[in-house]
Amino acid sequence: MITQKFDKDLKEYFQKNKTEITDNGFSERVMQHLPVRGRSYWIISLSAVIGIIITYLLKGFDNFLTQFNRIFNYLASIKLPFINLTSSIVILGLFVLLIIYIDYEESSV
Repeated sequence: MITQKFDKDLKEYFQKNKTEITDNGFSERVMQHLPVRGRSYWIISLSAVIGIIITYLLKGFDNFLTQFNRIFNYLASIKLPFINLTSSIVILGLFVLLIIYIDYEESSV
């Protein structure tokens, strides 16, 4: 109850005492001088590959493959016979390569 009244009073105060500060184009000049931030898909892809390698080295890869296989076997059982573990890994690999290619194309422009 007290918080609601306080919030209402605070909103009314700021609405009554609202002042605009002109920046005379300052914000636009600052934005023009900021460096262009490139996308770093290759970092994400590299991190994913390193994570998979570490998981494999720590013997957690078997559990991952078992769960991955269960998911795609379930999908195959619901009338999607074209999905299996091998095709899923190939599709995932192609997706990673596509991301790397897009990053390369954007960085070369």
